[in-house]
Amino acid sequence: MLAVCDAELLGKTIEAEDGLKLEVSEKFYGGEKVDEEELIRLLSEASFSNLLGEKAVKIAIDNGFAHPNSVISFGGVPHLIIMHL
Repeated sequence: MLAVCDAELLGKTIEAEDGLKLEVSEKFYGGEKVDEEELIRLLSEASFSNLLGEKAVKIAIDNGFAHPNSVISFGGVPHLIIMHL
């Protein structure tokens, strides 16, 4: 499983309109920073991907890993889950 978020979201808590909260924890999303080329490589190798943030989601869509209609919004932040079959 690949978990990716935009760097500026790490450590923040996002609250959805219904009051649900998402903690963008370093334990789940943390690790190492990667550039776009590396993210594309990781996406191509992953069996399951969880992406959070405008930049990460845009890279996935622009490179054909998902359709824009697959994106949901959590507290105004784009979120994308991809199952690679």
